[in-house]
Amino acid sequence: MSEADWQAKGAAGLGAISSLSPECTPLKHRYDACFNLWFKDYLSIGDDQIREQQRQSESSASGATTPSSLSSSSSSGGKKRSGWFSDSSSTSSASTSATSLGGGDIEAKKHAIMDRYDRDCGKLFKDYQACVRRAVTDRGLDDLIQQARKENPFPFDHERQADPRANNPPFPFPAAKD
Repeated sequence: MSEADWQAKGAAGLGAISSLSPECTPLKHRYDACFNLWFKDYLSIGDDQIREQQRQSESSASGATTPSSLSSSSSSGGKKRSGWFSDSSSTSSASTSATSLGGGDIEAKKHAIMDRYDRDCGKLFKDYQACVRRAVTDRGLDDLIQQARKENPFPFDHERQADPRANNPPFPFPAAKD
């Protein structure tokens, strides 16, 4: 893979990997493209948040005071939220680049980008998921998947209560049954 290809597609050739079934591949590629664009914007919120923290630190060091925009009150529930990956609000913008919005309202950016995912990528994911589920059933894989889940359940705590096996460090779940 050339450097240009790697820069354009990513290390694994994102968006070029086929699906379980040929009829699902176009749905997968559309969802992958939507998700990759959305996720890039979603991660850029962190860059904006870091820049805001640096600006506040510089202002504090010079004696000026600025209000914190990192924990803001949500217009939907009044809850205090902070951190990169909070819940969503609404926007009608087709593309919301985190860097194109004002630096002071990081929470609004998070909400707008989450809504954009729901609006732009959510239906694509549901369509792709339905196609893959049909392909799994058509290939007779349902029983094998059920058996694998029974023998090696995903390590959600509520599913682990009946599993007496100890964890297999460094993993937070037991080793597979022999």
